[in-house]
Amino acid sequence: MQRLLILNLATDADDPALGFTTAWINAFARRVPYVEVISVKTGRLNVGPNVRVHTVGGAAAGSAPMRALRFSRILNDILSDGPVDACFVHMAAVLGALAGPRLRLAGIPMVLWYAHPANSLTLRAAAMFANRIVTSLPGSFPFPSPKLRVIGQGVDTEQFAPGAEPAKLSQFTVLYAGRFSPVKDLATLVQGFAQFRDTTGLDARLRLVGQPMTQADRRYFDVIERLILDLGLDENVERDGAIPFTAMPDQYRTASVMVNLTGIGSGDKVALEAMSSGLPCVLCNPDFSADLGPLRSMLEFRAGEPASLAESLSLVARATEDERASLCHQVRQMVVERHGMQQLITRILDAARRGDN
Repeated sequence: MQRLLILNLATDADDPALGFTTAWINAFARRVPYVEVISVKTGRLNVGPNVRVHTVGGAAAGSAPMRALRFSRILNDILSDGPVDACFVHMAAVLGALAGPRLRLAGIPMVLWYAHPANSLTLRAAAMFANRIVTSLPGSFPFPSPKLRVIGQGVDTEQFAPGAEPAKLSQFTVLYAGRFSPVKDLATLVQGFAQFRDTTGLDARLRLVGQPMTQADRRYFDVIERLILDLGLDENVERDGAIPFTAMPDQYRTASVMVNLTGIGSGDKVALEAMSSGLPCVLCNPDFSADLGPLRSMLEFRAGEPASLAESLSLVARATEDERASLCHQVRQMVVERHGMQQLITRILDAARRGDN
C-alpha cells in the first residue's frame, strides 16, 4: 500500500476526546508512504512529514450543504493527485456516506470504524458502502452486519504507561474523566464515592476531569453539584475541568483508582488508557468482562448501583502493596495484549488490503 486516505472527525493533538487520533494517524504513516487526512475539524497538528491534513470545517465554516461541497472538492483533488489504495473512516459516518459512491466507483476499498450506540441513516449509508466495518468491543456497533469485525480499541501503550516510580499520594484518589452528561451517570459516581468514604473511613477525594458540552449537560451538572453539597462532599471533590489529551497520562499516574460508568454499547477508551497507565479501573460495561477475566470480581460493579460501586472501590483500597502492584501489572498487560495500537493498525490495514466484504 502506497497511499491511504483517512476520513476523521477531529485532527487535534490536544482534543480531550479525539486527541488519540493523531497517534493513530502517525502509526499509519509509519506503515504507509503517503497519508491523506480529511478532517471535519482541526486543531494543533502534530503529524509526520508524509501526512497531509485537509479540513472541511465545523459548523462555523458554513451550512451543511456548503461543507459537503467543500468535502467533495477536497476528495476530488486527492483522487486526482494519484492512486489511493484504501480509505479508513474513523467515526465520521457522514464523510463515509458522502465518499462511499465515489470510492466504490473508483474501486477503492473503505474500512469503517464505529464504536458508539447511536444509530442513524447516515451510519447505515456509510456501512452500505464499506467493504469492512470494525469496532472495539462486541457491543460497540449498533446493528448486526456480516461485514463487522471486533478488533480491540487501539491504545498508545507507550504514551499511556506507568511512571518510573509509583506516585506517593497523601489521599486515596478516585478519578473520573469524561463528559459531564446524563449518559455518564455521575449521580451513581458521587453517591458511590460517599458510601465508600462512610464505610471505610478513609480520607479520600474524588477528582472530576471534564466538563459539560451542551446546555442540557450544564443543567445536569448543576444537579450533580447540588448532590455533592447535600452529601457534604464539597471539600472532597475536585473539579479540574477539561484536560488536554497530552496531559492525561499524568492524571492517571497520580490517582489511586479510575471509575468509568459508561454502559454497554460504547467501549469508553479512557478506561483502557487508565489501565495501560497501570491504574486500576472499576467499570460497569459487560463488554469488558472477557478482558478482565478473574479481575471482574474486584473491578466490575453493577450499573446504577452506588453500593456496588462503593464495594469495588473498597476492594481496591484494601489491597496490600504487593496485591496492588500485581493488580496494576495485570490491567496494563491486558491492554497491551488485547488493545495495543500497533495490533489495531495492523488489523485495519489487513482489512483494507483485502478489500473483502
